[in-house]
Amino acid sequence: MIKALVFDLSRTLLFPVDKNYQGKLNALYKELKDASGFSFLDHFRLDENIMIYLRSLKKTCNLYIFTSGIIQDDPAIKPRLEEIFEKVFSAEKMGLNKKDMNAYTKLSKELGFKSYEIKLIDDSEVNVKAARSAGINAVLFSSLNDLRKKIQEHLSSN
Repeated sequence: MIKALVFDLSRTLLFPVDKNYQGKLNALYKELKDASGFSFLDHFRLDENIMIYLRSLKKTCNLYIFTSGIIQDDPAIKPRLEEIFEKVFSAEKMGLNKKDMNAYTKLSKELGFKSYEIKLIDDSEVNVKAARSAGINAVLFSSLNDLRKKIQEHLSSN
């Protein structure tokens, strides 16, 4: 039985405003955040449809974020994330690498759930494979419709 849904942040929930930008969001954030006149929302946006959907799940699911960097700490989105997610874990702050299965073993311990009780949604195939190696039910994110289907499978099996 799945007890926790864990989401990546960048390119799963948070996207660049510039749809042509292909780089890492945490790298872009670190580059821009100290610039004069920086406004988070000029460069990044939460997918509102996904956020609405996840808010509807909050009463029936334990929701968490496991992200690579620190972008989630920006005051423009931190309160929004705290409204929906029980906790946000940063691999960088934990001294972990999401490409390594040990990151997911540690996450499982931090959450207090067995690895098979966790469903991870991430946009990186490498991260999904690492999580699966740690025994986590991990799926590759592609769209809101796909996300709904994968979560519905989780809800139906519980």
